[in-house]
Amino acid sequence: MGKEKTRACPFCHEMVPRKATRCKFCSSTLPEIKHSFKKYLTLLFFLTTILFAVLAFTWYDHLERERNRTAQLERRNSELQESLLDCYESEAEAESDSRGTVGN
Repeated sequence: MGKEKTRACPFCHEMVPRKATRCKFCSSTLPEIKHSFKKYLTLLFFLTTILFAVLAFTWYDHLERERNRTAQLERRNSELQESLLDCYESEAEAESDSRGTVGN
């Protein structure tokens, strides 16, 4: 996309050469053409802010899921340990019962 060679006069809206300093139709002094670097810088800042917000949310969501997963695994581990202890206790009771009946 190339630069246009003409621009509209802000007073009479006629097309004049881009580098003109005075409108040939209404004789008004034309304002200087400002480079739109600030516009692009603002856009870049805005997009960077959005990207940062998305990344922060994604990272937070990842951490929250990892915390939930860790808590779930810890609960499951605790349940398995309790179940294993119950098995050991019932085996120990069964063994002591069998020794008691054999000994009599």
